[in-house]
Amino acid sequence: MKVSSPYFTGVVLDEISVKDTVVNPSLLRVMRIFRIARLLRVLEFAKGIRQLLVALMISLPALFNIGTLLFLVIFIYAIIGMSAFGRVKKQGNLDNIVNFETFGSSMMLLFRLSTGSGWNDVMSSLSLQPPDCDPNYEGFPKGNCGSPLGAASYLISYIVIVFMIIVNMYIAVILENVNRAHENDDFAITKEDFDRYYLKWAAFVPNGKQFIPLSQLSDFVDALDKPFRHPKPNDERLRQLDITIRAGELIHCFDLLKALVRCILEEHGESPDVFQDITVRMEAQFTKSLGRKHSIAVLGSTQTKFQCGEQTEVV
Repeated sequence: MKVSSPYFTGVVLDEISVKDTVVNPSLLRVMRIFRIARLLRVLEFAKGIRQLLVALMISLPALFNIGTLLFLVIFIYAIIGMSAFGRVKKQGNLDNIVNFETFGSSMMLLFRLSTGSGWNDVMSSLSLQPPDCDPNYEGFPKGNCGSPLGAASYLISYIVIVFMIIVNMYIAVILENVNRAHENDDFAITKEDFDRYYLKWAAFVPNGKQFIPLSQLSDFVDALDKPFRHPKPNDERLRQLDITIRAGELIHCFDLLKALVRCILEEHGESPDVFQDITVRMEAQFTKSLGRKHSIAVLGSTQTKFQCGEQTEVV
């Protein structure tokens, strides 16, 4: 009897005692919710979410480097904060958790301030002056008093470096990779693009015919979806595509698709080898969509046809 992996895992988790583990095993079952991510592969409207996830994955190495720099800056400022404000009297926004007395509390406070929230309140507490404090407290140079100029210089420089520069570097890196993901997606010719092409063909040319009259070529190309669409006026563009014209002034479905794909690849500087690889996939998709390819004699191409002064027939 075949036992599924999720079922086996569930049985094991049920047998584990809570006392035997640091984390409650039932919390591990919550991880199953991540299986909902499978929907991103099949839902058409989730295309944008997939692009964002791809951009995030691409950004991870750069984000790790920025995170390391952020940790280093917080580490340095935590040491400075302990030295300069470690003995300031706890009042206002300073308490047993929010203070510079220990390295851990300093790191936590500065990490919170890296969001740019509440730093002015902390600066006010670090600017404490007599008579609200004791300048002779335990014989320290400033006792448990603060320094208005020192607190302002310390926190303003920290906010400028961390919040306005380093944290915004995260946003800049992610936005750059989101744009790159969109560009790659716009360039990529996917199976869905081919499917939409054949659906448009079926709607434009009924009864499963594989040929379209040359006179309807301009309208059909204008009706296509991206990346194959060439909006009107497109006579000059059709001439440049050099689409094969067959006997009876007919355009074959596959000949037109090859010309459109070749145009896209040339615009993005791809090599002819890439076109050959895609052509093999196109032929398999064509057979699946329209069956065996019909072939009739070649009459010429749109390039030679339009050069001979018959461009008006396309409109």
